[in-house]
Amino acid sequence: MADTRGAGVSALGVGLFVGLAVLSVAAFAITRAARSGDDIVNTVELTPKLDPGRGEAAITFALTTADSSADVLIIDPASGSTVRAIEQDVALEVGPQRFTWDGLDDEGSLPPAGRYAVKVVLGEQGREIEPPGRIRLLPPQKGPRLRLFAPGESGAG
Repeated sequence: MADTRGAGVSALGVGLFVGLAVLSVAAFAITRAARSGDDIVNTVELTPKLDPGRGEAAITFALTTADSSADVLIIDPASGSTVRAIEQDVALEVGPQRFTWDGLDDEGSLPPAGRYAVKVVLGEQGREIEPPGRIRLLPPQKGPRLRLFAPGESGAG
């Protein structure tokens, strides 16, 4: 009499493997479908560091759906509050978009050093998208210190 236990265990292993593979593909498809709405704003590139007063941060992304009433905002990701409205109620066409941030808030002041996010609000689409990535606003750099001396003083010592 032949032992068929080994064949049964082997078939069970194959069945479990195929079942897990099918479930993995299904989970991927569901996740991809759930995230497909975020594909409206893609290919996002942000300047990783911004030194206030010494340049601007570049914000670029591609838009796959035009919107006639879009906002491009700099936000504090911890609170969600708007720090700077880069553009408000602007028409954006399909394709590449480019904006800059000088590191100032809406009042023209320097916000605290830290990481800031971009939020794209597509009014016509009824969507708010916060793409991945952050702009790190550096603390203001102190300039060189000048010491004034009275005539005849050398400043040594």
